[in-house]
Amino acid sequence: LGMSGCRPGEFEAHSINGPAPPQVCKGLGHNTCDGGNFPLNPFGVDFKLEGFKWTEDLCKKDSDGDGLTNGEELGDPCCVWEFESLPLPNFATHDVSHPGVAASVSATKRTTSCSGARKPGPATTKPHDGFFNPGEEGKTVDMMINGFKVPSRHRTTYVTFAVDFDAPECIDNTCYMVGIEAIVDKRFLLHHYEVHACTKRWPEDKRGEKVGYMTHGGDLADCDIHVGTWAPGTDPMFEAPGVAGIPFGGDVGYTFRGFSLQMHYDNPGGVTGEVDRSGIRVHYVTAPRQHGLGWIEAAYLRKLPNRIAAIPPKQERYHITLVCTVTGLVEPASISAIWFHGHQLGREFQTELYRRGQRSVLWKETSWRFGDQFIYPLEAANLKLYNGDVFVSSCVYNSTERDKTTNINVATTDEMCLSRLQYYPHAGKGAQCDGNVFHGPLEKDEDLRGVYTRHAPKDYVAESLLGFKSQAPEDEAWSWDTATLRRLGRRGGRRAARGAARAGAERARALRDAARASAGAGGGRRGQGQVEASRVKAGRR
Repeated sequence: LGMSGCRPGEFEAHSINGPAPPQVCKGLGHNTCDGGNFPLNPFGVDFKLEGFKWTEDLCKKDSDGDGLTNGEELGDPCCVWEFESLPLPNFATHDVSHPGVAASVSATKRTTSCSGARKPGPATTKPHDGFFNPGEEGKTVDMMINGFKVPSRHRTTYVTFAVDFDAPECIDNTCYMVGIEAIVDKRFLLHHYEVHACTKRWPEDKRGEKVGYMTHGGDLADCDIHVGTWAPGTDPMFEAPGVAGIPFGGDVGYTFRGFSLQMHYDNPGGVTGEVDRSGIRVHYVTAPRQHGLGWIEAAYLRKLPNRIAAIPPKQERYHITLVCTVTGLVEPASISAIWFHGHQLGREFQTELYRRGQRSVLWKETSWRFGDQFIYPLEAANLKLYNGDVFVSSCVYNSTERDKTTNINVATTDEMCLSRLQYYPHAGKGAQCDGNVFHGPLEKDEDLRGVYTRHAPKDYVAESLLGFKSQAPEDEAWSWDTATLRRLGRRGGRRAARGAARAGAERARALRDAARASAGAGGGRRGQGQVEASRVKAGRR
């Protein structure tokens, strides 16, 4: 395609209950539909100049010189839409055209004056600027590890560190954690890291130091509350909607005294002498928020025996799917975000929801890449979750360049399959999802939607797996705004353009760091025997 850009209809974007409209494309500012490559097309150049933000100037510009402004091509002719606002009413019917391809021209003409055009309301309760709501007393604390010399002998190294957290105002008073940012030092050596909150204080000689490897120091500080994960593109690693947060202190019964950081270092080049001083920046408020916030794992396949699931070599599309039933909710919950995770072979991710025999795609990522693991906000769609609902989460891998079986395990060259949903209100032990795994090859052009109905083993119990035991009210089988969710999916293409550009910059920065470090160091259908069901607990970590 050269500089022409990804043409509308050439790449399926996120969709719900049906195929994506033909005008949807991803990699909007790039020269292919997948994004992440250079040079940029004319719209991509202008988007970059505006700081990868949809601004009024960008909206009014005609990047490709076809006589239509970028806003007229993308459905915002009056330039009133803002990032994370509700979709404009005309988004569903506007004939979208490509703002970076002159031959692509919208058939929708502006027929009314823009005088009096209103900006849409927010699509999320998340604070518009930063982590705090207007009037909240927000506090921010940085916590760093003291310094760890990254091993060069092995490619994969897991190490857990302790960091101290002192918030005396949150002992008798209930505070709410509302955000965590990763402070990443040796970005080119960090694969990801997990953060858990601790309810006991770390011994003074452990603070900032290594306390374990795959563990978090045993019972030293009781670090069992998962609060965030960083991976490339996941920035911030946790961000609460404005009505919720993670409560601690006061009536909760415990307060946070520290955190454990489980770091996964990846050193494929055996770089020596590198000392990492990464950490976290925690944001919290001292005033109450309406709801507690938690996560449910719709898929958490991190360590599996090969007899349960593994990825054979030379497979262009091989899926591993977890089917699980939701339990543990104290009341119907609102889903506010979703995040997928895999390793080097991951290409597609999807989570469907079954309720009373009906199926809907919650979110689908058809061009996933490890370097841009974006957290997708879903609060605008008013997604409600009930006990008895069923998740079907699929991870699709491409192993054509592998000569051996790839395991589901923790090493960089292994694979994982994670689908994590953020929800509120959260109380007690929180929601869990227990279920079964099946896997096998997919045809090259096979639709991932409905994978359960085509590939699940015959001995699965249809009543429970299709959500017939859902506690959703009879007259409210589907309680979310599917039209809004569909529009959010269309916006996903535009978000992906910004994410791909961010990932490209991140990769370039990592390569520069690696170069400096090296210089400093000296220089289809269900196949026979390929589908197996097994009982797996996905639950909350």
